[in-house]
Amino acid sequence: MKKAVEALKVASQTTGDQSSSPTLLKSILHVQAQIQAATPDSLPLTLEAANQADAVPALLTSIKAASNKKDVILPSLSVLQSLLSIEASKVAFMRANGAAELQQLAQTATGDAQLIEHVALVAEAAAKKHEDNKCSLVDSGCASRLVEGLRSGAVSSSPAAVQAVCDCLRSLTTADDPRPAASRAFQNSRTLAQQGAPLLLLSILKQGDITEPVTVAAVCGAAKKLAANEDICKELADDGAVQVTMEVLTSGLGNATLVRSACSLLRQLANSDAIKAEIVDAGGLELLCRAVDAHTTHAGKTVTQCWGFRAWAMEQALGLLVALTLRNPSAAVRAVEVGCVDTVLEVMNVCQTGVHGKLGQWVQRQACMSIRNVVARNPELRPIVLDKGAEPLLRSAKKMFPQSCGDVGSAALRDLDIQDYNT
Repeated sequence: MKKAVEALKVASQTTGDQSSSPTLLKSILHVQAQIQAATPDSLPLTLEAANQADAVPALLTSIKAASNKKDVILPSLSVLQSLLSIEASKVAFMRANGAAELQQLAQTATGDAQLIEHVALVAEAAAKKHEDNKCSLVDSGCASRLVEGLRSGAVSSSPAAVQAVCDCLRSLTTADDPRPAASRAFQNSRTLAQQGAPLLLLSILKQGDITEPVTVAAVCGAAKKLAANEDICKELADDGAVQVTMEVLTSGLGNATLVRSACSLLRQLANSDAIKAEIVDAGGLELLCRAVDAHTTHAGKTVTQCWGFRAWAMEQALGLLVALTLRNPSAAVRAVEVGCVDTVLEVMNVCQTGVHGKLGQWVQRQACMSIRNVVARNPELRPIVLDKGAEPLLRSAKKMFPQSCGDVGSAALRDLDIQDYNT
């Protein structure tokens, strides 16, 4: 690997010479081939060896030396993305001012879906679990350039480019690096929101050119992360976010990934009381019941991995129910009327059995919280909920998952007027 990187360094220093492009490309592909040839066990050592040979700055130099030659830039970015899966390469990227280089590339790539996609993939890899890179990618303007790239029809109609940019935005706005005392993820969300990113993502959903469930889910997930405060949520809602997201959810009820992301976005919007009412009035309670039912029905027939995806979907759907009924007595009454409590209790029963137990503990937690919210300010609903069999299911959830359900299970039993709610 060291020799391959040294050859790359030499080739990347020959700038402005048209004849150097084949040599540079050959050097990049040689490094790439060695990475691809590594086994899962040897890959970390291969990447470490490449980083120790200064592959990251060499690749950034290669991108600059390529003079907009896509046949050189794209494989350079692919190799760089692979290298950035290890921490040492993330540090090397930061020290080499990689964010500025990506910003320049994104600026020239406007309208080129393939380049925007690859720049976004590298930016996401650099930002994942690395706070300094998150900050530099936003401060350098790279993130805003990627957002601007989505304004191009060629980019916004490319599923791969849209998904890559959305995944990058999520990484930039997620506080996943435990080392700093505080993260700028929330501030990054506000910065990108000021640049119009949430409304731009909403417009992509409205246009309907992107129909692949995984890509639509990525758009919803990024919009959720960018809707970091009530003002941004209201701005989205004023532009039709509730209706659009409910249409997305309705069209993808059978897809667990899409259900999870759409419900997550609605859940975020529901942090605003005004939007909460809009979701309920638009039939949101009925829709989330359908979403949960779609994945509860098949729960007993799925293997562990599939159940995991369904559990994530149900957790977000029940989390939406928690948000809609929180300090909202009228929504609680409506939830009972449309069968939400029956749906919740059915889910709790399913999540107790076999392999579903451990994977479903966070579903159980949301279920306990939803029961509590329904009855907390509506004493007239307590006997109705108890008659449906809530008490034994709540006690079972507490017993099976004391860490995740002990507190919320006890709170639900207490608000159901059960005296020995702590036992």
